[in-house]
Amino acid sequence: MIKNTQYIVKLAIGETRYYKDENHTILHREDGPAIEHPSGNHKYFFNNVMLTHERWLEVITPKQTFANGSLVSFALRDGNFDNMLSIALAVNGDVCTIVALATAHELGNKNMEYYDIRFDYDYGSITMNAVSGYHLFNVK
Repeated sequence: MIKNTQYIVKLAIGETRYYKDENHTILHREDGPAIEHPSGNHKYFFNNVMLTHERWLEVITPKQTFANGSLVSFALRDGNFDNMLSIALAVNGDVCTIVALATAHELGNKNMEYYDIRFDYDYGSITMNAVSGYHLFNVK
């Protein structure tokens, strides 16, 4: 997902609106509701189209599903690997094999697909999990 510049407007009534354009005509937000009202009534917009929260999640979620056995490239984008960070750093940029869809999680405002992945080396294999569209990409 490409992050665009956001233009944030706070209204006197306490409402916050997020726009895609500097003229404040296109309501748009990729990391939360585009209209936040103090009452808790939030509205989601993508390119000025109002969506339900569920539909908005579908629109912003990267669509990249891999089949078991697919070869993919691994890219470390953050340190959320707990005790496997040193291993994740070591395999950054390497090609791995999709072993299985691990489980569907909700992470913040994004629904992600987690995969079990395996790196095969001459000295053995390393297995871990990673997120589709965030850590895993088609091999070029």
